[in-house]
Amino acid sequence: MKKYFSLVIKYILAFIITAAVLLGLLAAAAAIPRDKIRENVKRSAKYFCERDIFEYKAEGQKRSVIDHYADAILLNIAFQYDDKDILKSVMWSSYYRNERQEESKNLLDAVEGDYKANQQYLRYWHGSNAVVRPLLVFFSIKGIYILNAVILLILLAVLVFLLARRGAVQLVVSLAVGLLAVSVWFVPMSLEYTWTFYIMLVMSIVVVLREGRRGSGHEGKHGNIYEGERDSKSNNLGILFMICGMVTCFMDFLTTELLTLLVPLMIVIWFRHHGSPAEAALLEKDGEKYRTLGLKQAAVLTFSWGAGYAFMWLTKWIMAAVVLGENVSGYVKENLEERISGDLGLSFGSYLGGALKNNLGNLLPGAIGNTGKIITIILVFAAFYLCFVYKKEKVNRTAAVLYLIIVFIPLIRYSVLMNHSYLHSFFTFRALLASVMAVFLIICELVDWRAFGHANKKKRRN
Repeated sequence: MKKYFSLVIKYILAFIITAAVLLGLLAAAAAIPRDKIRENVKRSAKYFCERDIFEYKAEGQKRSVIDHYADAILLNIAFQYDDKDILKSVMWSSYYRNERQEESKNLLDAVEGDYKANQQYLRYWHGSNAVVRPLLVFFSIKGIYILNAVILLILLAVLVFLLARRGAVQLVVSLAVGLLAVSVWFVPMSLEYTWTFYIMLVMSIVVVLREGRRGSGHEGKHGNIYEGERDSKSNNLGILFMICGMVTCFMDFLTTELLTLLVPLMIVIWFRHHGSPAEAALLEKDGEKYRTLGLKQAAVLTFSWGAGYAFMWLTKWIMAAVVLGENVSGYVKENLEERISGDLGLSFGSYLGGALKNNLGNLLPGAIGNTGKIITIILVFAAFYLCFVYKKEKVNRTAAVLYLIIVFIPLIRYSVLMNHSYLHSFFTFRALLASVMAVFLIICELVDWRAFGHANKKKRRN
């Protein structure tokens, strides 16, 4: 009991410290005088006004839509922060809106006419303004987009380098396939899309540095694994996953939040099943115990991330109620009901089927037309062929089952948040990056690549 009590205290302290730091960063950004960012916000508004509010980079393809609508609102909120009443301003996250015109024009009017905020956006933290508002002192939105692309590319390069250096070729290839499938090159063009990718990449780098050491740090002096050591390391990693969930809630507003959980989780699963000779020895010695341990650890990390995400959101609503002196549950409840079951005049089956179809339909290569669909069918048949003809004699069932669960998690998310997933599939579909990676890793678990290589050598000899 003492051990569990100590662990709970660690989680609570980590939560309080992280929440305080994040709120402090946002408040510090809000304290920047409005005149410091006025000129760059004005340039940004003009940039948006010169473009469609939902701009198609590839004609007729939803996967290519760049969401200037959300970015214009984000900058509008950033501009409206009041440095004389910071906490109230941050809690309300209000912006100027005239519903008869587009958000790009609303932003321009707010800057040029000094119109006051008249629309609250309380339900989210909008923590990304802790980054965006300071950047607006130096850059307009165009410069921020360029910086965005450069930083994302650097983080991706670092992650790939670390994975390759530790021999995690399967993870490198699965990540590459997933990124291609979700058209990642469009991500830096909209701030709304980028925050979960930043968090996903940073968390993945931390996980690789932590788990990717030879042996994953679980061997004792004689190459044995002690369950106590393994649990202790999982508990500490659980705190990191909780913090990751908190930062995701703080920065993002229901775009591809699951990426920050599922991609790092797959990296943990891979290293704990492939990164250590001692792990392999335990699997050989007591497979059932190993499988139970693996499932338990995955559950702990998932629960930790979910708790961080949910309680960080709850913290915003509690703080808003305290700071604003009013019950804000009505705003929150109304939004939740809309996102789950907003009325679009469709039957339940059409609604649910449409949410799934719209998201899956944006994946490459299927999204590029009939040729893409034919390529997709060929790839599916090739995968089945490899899995059945070159199947391993001993399959790591725990890893395969965990990856299979991950495949379906984004689909469950689309089913629960039907309204949001149906309307915003042009960006929510990118959560399927995790599903694509998981499918590839399942194939890697099933296929005996050595047998595949031997078969090719045999053919060449003949």
